[in-house]
Amino acid sequence: MENRKIKIIAIILLFLVSCNNYSQKKNYDTDVLMNNANCVRSKKIGFKNRLKMFPFENTSQILIVSHRTKNGMIGEELRKYLNSIKINQDTINHKEFEQVEKLNLIQIEKFTDIIFNYSHKGKVYAISDVKCYEPRNAFIFLDKDNKVLGFIEICFGCNHLRTSDKRIDIGDYCEQKYDLLKGIFRESGIKYGITEVE
Repeated sequence: MENRKIKIIAIILLFLVSCNNYSQKKNYDTDVLMNNANCVRSKKIGFKNRLKMFPFENTSQILIVSHRTKNGMIGEELRKYLNSIKINQDTINHKEFEQVEKLNLIQIEKFTDIIFNYSHKGKVYAISDVKCYEPRNAFIFLDKDNKVLGFIEICFGCNHLRTSDKRIDIGDYCEQKYDLLKGIFRESGIKYGITEVE
């Protein structure tokens, strides 16, 4: 009887130790995956070469905007407005937006650097969960005649985006990339969707 109790206790202890080791390994794996998602400058594409890539090669100016929804769901009016734009034909109606700022050359250099040169640290990584998509901001690319070449609609609340063309994106995913892009809006004085929300 005594031997049986000792065996049961030994089995329970062995089970608890193995559970603890599994839990520690799982936490370690999660930590590694999250660390691999961190942003690093993985490429060194020069500014001149970045400007030769789509859509920058035909872009004369880049606007950053904020849009506050007046009626309906947050972000819905911005999506509808951007969907209504005929690419390469329409100009921007500035009255649609709460704030509109034009990126200067230093900001464009920073913007393209973030897109083309920053990537995730490791090959295998974890992506943060996506929450509700409620875009309040956008990058809008204009040609020399102020016609819209394309846009990146962006929700900083859930770190997700939508573009007018599959060739337009923000490059490789990495955990801090949206924060880096958000910094461009902040530096330009855009408040809504950046430091202000409903």
